[in-house]
Amino acid sequence: MNMKILRILLMCAAPIPFLLKVPYLLHAWKASPLDRFDFIFYLLALLITAVSFRSLKKQVRDFDMRALWFLIPAFCFWGLMLWRHIHTLQIAGALLFLLSMSGLLFGLRIFVTLTPVLGICLLGCPSTTYWTEYFCRELITRFSLSGFLLKAFAAGLLAVSFFLLKKYAIRLQTLLFLCALFCVCMILAIRHSPPAYGNALIVDSQKMRVGDYLAFVQAVTPQEERFFRGNQATRHLYISGTRKITLLSIRITGDIHSIHPTELCLKSARNTIHGHREIVFMTARGGLACQEMTVTLADNRSYLVYAWYAGPDWSTGNFLSFRRHWTSRAPWYTFQLMTDIGGDRKKAEACLRDFLDAALIPPAR
Repeated sequence: MNMKILRILLMCAAPIPFLLKVPYLLHAWKASPLDRFDFIFYLLALLITAVSFRSLKKQVRDFDMRALWFLIPAFCFWGLMLWRHIHTLQIAGALLFLLSMSGLLFGLRIFVTLTPVLGICLLGCPSTTYWTEYFCRELITRFSLSGFLLKAFAAGLLAVSFFLLKKYAIRLQTLLFLCALFCVCMILAIRHSPPAYGNALIVDSQKMRVGDYLAFVQAVTPQEERFFRGNQATRHLYISGTRKITLLSIRITGDIHSIHPTELCLKSARNTIHGHREIVFMTARGGLACQEMTVTLADNRSYLVYAWYAGPDWSTGNFLSFRRHWTSRAPWYTFQLMTDIGGDRKKAEACLRDFLDAALIPPAR
């Protein structure tokens, strides 16, 4: 085959994986308040690439087979995420595949120079604001930043490095080392706080009386319907005297991608999270591992929230651990339990734990 025709065919094929995810990107930017302005990162990437088009054109070379070091892993990663149905990582794999193909077609120097542009685009992937806040919570708390502002700062640094790389080339070995170092740092960040595990425990939402509490079925909100579509979501209000406890329970029966971290759901509903931690505490049925949060809702009242994921063998408040071990071959559940703090956090905590003592049961096998 004529090399010119082959180059044209590969140029046409390179953006296809990314173009397939454009509808998902547009939907995320429209529907999620946390992701609403992430399109700015793609505009920035296009802008600095367009401004530098002439200088980039001077770096174009013939086919460079060294780009296969990146192209093959990128394609395999994209295929794996396609199989696992993880949308954000599909986009990341598609972008890396597109960049690697540019290195194959136009030379490795182009690939190296455009690497910061790839980084800027990755900052625009859905849910990256949430995960930035999740992994950089200490930095964000200390300097009163938001995840989006931290991403914007990172995008500025990447833009500066792009203009530097146009002038100063780096060797392939250096780039491979930097990529390996980045992967190691990501693994260490994920493993920095190992998840806590407890007994497999769920709330028996069929009981209409739990201890001193009477249960009333409530309709799930439109926001919850959108977040958990395809799964069995139910909402209950438990009342005992002046104390009210709200339970949102989801039995995962459909699309796993409709199950999101509790923090992400609360933030997307424009609530404010003041503090969160993973805890394990003893109940009448054994240890329960959950995420404890203090949240201010739209009514400007502070609530204590317990959220956890329960499978056939254990419970955890860690979404990543749940997502990694989830399988459709066994029943899985997620729960959000909350009550008004009302100026006395210890009393609210005691109420939730007394309720759980009466409500928790092991899941059916």
